[in-house]
Amino acid sequence: MSDDYDDIPEPIRRAFADQTYLPTPTVAQLLGMSVKTLRRHDKAGHIHGQQLGVGQIRLPRVYSLADAAAFIRLRREGKLCLTGESHRRSLSTHDHRTTNTTFRSRVIDFRAVSTRVGRGPNVTKRQRKRSCNAR
Repeated sequence: MSDDYDDIPEPIRRAFADQTYLPTPTVAQLLGMSVKTLRRHDKAGHIHGQQLGVGQIRLPRVYSLADAAAFIRLRREGKLCLTGESHRRSLSTHDHRTTNTTFRSRVIDFRAVSTRVGRGPNVTKRQRKRSCNAR
């Protein structure tokens, strides 16, 4: 290996010893993260992989030793941010607003609600008939 990769951990260098590119799951395991997290880093531009062919669900990607080395250096320098709200804001393409169910609720004064016989949810059919006939 070149002197450019002396600061890269030995297991990563060994994995790339006989292969130029490694698939996403292998690189994620070597970097100590989930495949989902690696994809988020790729989407954020922290690590750059190569698209390999086409996929029905998602495009398969492969990574070189140079890609992994650049990512490790960024991580050591503390220039990566994929935690908490800053991660969600930086990677999200939509503006998601959160509310609770009482956001547009109104307070009802039950004394002001008219109480007519046969107009409530707990009224049986017989009671409704009686109230209609009484009019």
